[in-house]
Amino acid sequence: MREFFHGWQRKAGVATLVMACLVTSVWLRSLTYEDTFRLSQHGTSEVLLISAQQNVVIAWTNGASAGKTPFWTSRPLTQSQGWNFAAANNVTIYFDLSVCGFGYNDFAKESWTSKPLSIMTLHFSYLFLVLPLTLISAYLILWPQRKRPDSCPQF
Repeated sequence: MREFFHGWQRKAGVATLVMACLVTSVWLRSLTYEDTFRLSQHGTSEVLLISAQQNVVIAWTNGASAGKTPFWTSRPLTQSQGWNFAAANNVTIYFDLSVCGFGYNDFAKESWTSKPLSIMTLHFSYLFLVLPLTLISAYLILWPQRKRPDSCPQF
């Protein structure tokens, strides 16, 4: 068994497989829960990482009076509930693109602080994270390692 993990290739394959399993577990959690991680930048803009309904959403907001400390929230999803910020908050969508599980939105609204709130979102499916990680780990673990020569040829 020690010979199997000799070298970096198989160790990296196992590490990649562990990452794929972790992302898969978060993917399954996103079927029933919405998790949000918020990180503030400079007090007026923030970055949100949202996991809900089998998607990852990365949102950049500008104009909101954000708190200075990062925080994480989690709430259960009901059947009628979903993550659709534009529909829930009655905003004007300037640009919307969705192709093959990837998407991009750019919209704005008047916020409660009388400053305009600008929001850009990038969303993609967990499948596009899990599949490449699994394929890379399978390649690194199952592909035969190249044999190193015992010594350098001398001329």
